[in-house]
Amino acid sequence: MDAKKSTITAAEAIALTKGVDEIYATKGKKVMHVVMAKDKPDADTLRGLLVGPSGNLRAPCLRTGRTLIVGFDEATYASLLAKGGKAPAQSAAKLETKPAAKPAARTKKK
Repeated sequence: MDAKKSTITAAEAIALTKGVDEIYATKGKKVMHVVMAKDKPDADTLRGLLVGPSGNLRAPCLRTGRTLIVGFDEATYASLLAKGGKAPAQSAAKLETKPAAKPAARTKKK
């Protein structure tokens, strides 16, 4: 889908969380992890995680199994996709979320 031609509004973005067990949202260098059943985020918290300054769903957005990944962080994608959508269990509350654990850094090839 071309996000410039077909936008997803804030209400539609929040609706995407139905049937999702956890959300990983990247903002800058921070990765927030929300466990829906434990953290029980309200609509404002979800809007803060999912919606960008344009008022639309932030990109990229990927759903794998019952996990929603918003924004891009290479380590998060590698970790979640390598494990079939299962990441280490770590919880966070509201927007004061804890950064998700990142895999060990790879060494640069010389």
